[in-house]
Formats: sequence, C-alpha cells, structure tokens
Amino acid sequence: MKNRQHNINSPGWLLFFYSVPAKPAGSRTKIWRKLNRIGAIKLKGAVYILPYSDEHQEILQWLISELSALGGDGAFVKTKAIEPLTQDEIIQLFNNQCTERYHKLTDKFSALERKTTQYKQNGQPGREKSLALQLNKLQRELSTIQKTDFFTSKFGVELTNRTRSIKNEIEQLTLAQRKKPQTNSIKITAQKREDYQKKTWVTRKNPFVDRMASAWLIRSFIDNQARFLFIDAGHPLPEDGDQVTYDIARGDFTHVNDLCTFEVMQIAFDLHNQALAKLSKIVHAIDLHDESRRYPEAEGVETILKGIQKTASDSDSALKKGMDVIDALYASFIT
Repeated sequence: MKNRQHNINSPGWLLFFYSVPAKPAGSRTKIWRKLNRIGAIKLKGAVYILPYSDEHQEILQWLISELSALGGDGAFVKTKAIEPLTQDEIIQLFNNQCTERYHKLTDKFSALERKTTQYKQNGQPGREKSLALQLNKLQRELSTIQKTDFFTSKFGVELTNRTRSIKNEIEQLTLAQRKKPQTNSIKITAQKREDYQKKTWVTRKNPFVDRMASAWLIRSFIDNQARFLFIDAGHPLPEDGDQVTYDIARGDFTHVNDLCTFEVMQIAFDLHNQALAKLSKIVHAIDLHDESRRYPEAEGVETILKGIQKTASDSDSALKKGMDVIDALYASFIT
C-alpha cells in the first residue's frame, strides 16, 4: 500500500494540544493510541505534531469531539514553522519514528529469508504455501507502518525492496512446485481463438468471481461477440457445436487440479501479460479460498462481487456488473 507522502515544499504542520481527566486512566491511553496509530509525533507533554493534510485535520476534529465526550478538551493549529526546529529536523523526527517501527519487522523478515533459503536447498514439498502465508502477514504489518511513513524514509524504501525480493523468491518456488509432474495431472490442450468466435458460452446460474472473470477474459481476449447463457448446475450439458461450456462440471473449460477456470483458459489460449498475471492470482485466491496467494485487493474485490451477487436482478445482470469490476481492476494493473 502506498504511504500518504507529505509534500515537503508545501507549508504546514498541525500542532495538537489536549487534556483529559486523570481518571479513568484508560481514557488517556485511548487518546494516546489513536495519535500513535495516525503517526503523530509527541513534542512535549500533551503536544503532538502531524504534517498538514485535509485528512489529518479531519481526524483531529473528530478527536476533539471524542475528548469532549471523555470530559477533556483539545485544540489544534496550523503552522508553517515550529521554532527552533528546522523543516529537516521535523522530518527527521517522523523518519526516526518510522525507522524504529520498521526495525521491529527486520528480524521477522530475516527469519523468513532464512526459511526461504532452507527450502530452496532442501526442497521440502508443500512448504511454499506456509512461506507465502508468513510473507502476507508481514506485508500487512509493513503496510500499516507505510501509512505513517509520510516522507518515504530510506529504511522504509530498503525494507520494501527487500520484501519484493522475498516475494519474488517465494513466487518462483511456488511456480516451480506447480510445474512438477503430478500423478493425477491433466494436460491442458492448447486452443485457437479463431475456433471460438461468435459462440454462446454456457455456465452455471448465479455467477461469482471465476465465472465473472472468465466471461470478461472471453469477451476481452477470445470472442468479442460472445453471448452468455446460464443453466442449473445439474442440468444436462448442451451438445450444440455453437455452445461452449465453462466453469461447470465436465465442461469444455473448468478447474484442472489446483487451477481455477480463469487460469485454465489463460493457459489454453496462451494469454499472458503482467496485468493478467496479477488478476489471475486474485481470482484464484478468492475462488479457491487460497490465503497463501492473496493480494491486498482480493478482500475488497470479493466483498464487491458478493454485493453484486446479492443485489443483481438475474444472472445476466450479475455477470455484466461483475465483468465491469474485473475490467476496472485489470485497467488499474496496466502500467
């Protein structure tokens, strides 16, 4: 997640002052924790500083209301300078705070790097998922700190790059493991797009992520004049040559081993680019409940698609709305 970087050249700091009754003691702790969570720096006593932004100003306004409810009081002012501190000295205070928080993660990242190296040396099957789960947890912790790294501290940049390196290592290990021959493996036959034009694509009613994403893939990359038809899960499969079944048991395109239908169609039609690769991992994570491969976007996408599924008037409406979400998500990944 990107940090909310403050524009160093723009004037503005927020000084926050507050007082709260000594009892109950929990009230003071509650306010302190909220200030700490948003990245405020304590100057002295009950005086805190934040880079000026509309968001920070709004947060402090709500905090003053909360203080009033607790029997306390608070106020804040916007200022261009805080004597005798220079701009650089104030910025360094924020960077020092972030560096201290980042340092608490370094041992965890080092331990994960050692485990990844041991896995590469010993080749223990199945451990790559455990490594990915650990990385995802650390990435969430890192993302929380990055929200208050207003000036993109050097240590934060280094740790972010280190995270990418570990992630690439684990993804390579996962890919290598998946490419190993399996006794129950089923070969995915290569297909030609010209053989699948102006078809009716048949799938189950009440579509969710895999059917929505697969329909988007079909319309975007395979058959731009595709029509979609919905049948009950137990309905006999159509035998019409102009109809193609997908994401349905014994269909033309469906799950293979641990691959969802979207991934199977990608392979079958040789559809590959960086944006599709990222989208594929999100679809896989949601459809197969595979936490080890989750991206930060997955939870939000899943929530939106569940809302569509619940509110759409019929399967056709749900599919169209879901495809729009997938299309917007794909567009956001294109650089």
